[in-house]
Amino acid sequence: MNKQALLDRIAKCRQILEADPGSQIFAALAEAYRKMGDLKSALDVCTDGIGRHPDYGSAHLVLAKIARDQKRFDEAEKAARRGIELEGTTRSAELLLSDIHIQTGKFAAAEQILVRLATADPSNQPVQKLLNLAQRASKALAVEARGTGSLSARAAIAGSLEEAVTPFARDASTGANRDGAKTGAGSDTVDLADLVDAAEQTSGNSWAALFETLGRYPRLLGKFAVSYDGMLLETDIQIRSEAETVAAMTADMYRTVGDDWPKSTLGALEQVLIETEQATWWLCPFPQFLLVLWCEPSLNMGPLRMRIARCEGVSADSTSGGIR
Repeated sequence: MNKQALLDRIAKCRQILEADPGSQIFAALAEAYRKMGDLKSALDVCTDGIGRHPDYGSAHLVLAKIARDQKRFDEAEKAARRGIELEGTTRSAELLLSDIHIQTGKFAAAEQILVRLATADPSNQPVQKLLNLAQRASKALAVEARGTGSLSARAAIAGSLEEAVTPFARDASTGANRDGAKTGAGSDTVDLADLVDAAEQTSGNSWAALFETLGRYPRLLGKFAVSYDGMLLETDIQIRSEAETVAAMTADMYRTVGDDWPKSTLGALEQVLIETEQATWWLCPFPQFLLVLWCEPSLNMGPLRMRIARCEGVSADSTSGGIR
């Protein structure tokens, strides 16, 4: 996301938060500040928001990313584990933990996580690169521990890191790195956290397959891919400001219903259907995003659900991977 898009997102999030100080959109605002390289503002917003919403797991994961970027790794791991405790294990959270483990030299722990992620998503090249990094660094560390070639072992660890991240530098054109320094498509290196972000984004892009599969489905007025903290990831709606408002509102709705849902007697919440006089809104959770469909009231949901379930790479069971 380029600098202007981030500035637009910050302005929109602040507008929503000013209208509703209790909104959980603060996590999206903190994440946008983080991506801009403004870690102080990110930390201030996130800390204040968690004070209001201490049990909002996604916010703790954002806090973990901020702490990681500030090289406060103990606090980063603590926040990440708190987020997992509140909302369960997700691909995003596991990638974050693997990043923290790599940066603190816990290569075996990182490898254990990344083997699992790579097995589940073998086409995710950033994950494969991270796994290769962890494996090579772990071997180099073992050599150093045996007391042979310590200097070469350290060089091998550094070399593994450089080799893993350099190929992704060609795509690093977002404007600012973790320390606020300028980066660009011609850079020779890219921060490890950027590689982890690339792995997360690659994992989450299955909305593209869904959008293509649904195409011009009759009586389907619009499609939205929304992050669980209320950020708009993708839409086919032309008016961006309205789409971002829909994203924030629907994420809040899904969280509210999920928080109040009596799981012990009715089971886990899978989907939310909202019927109004003029339209029907279908909120369908996936592991990395919330699919929001804006439909005419007369749309038949049965065939639509079957089409989504048949989407390449997306199983019917995957719709249970959202907020629990």
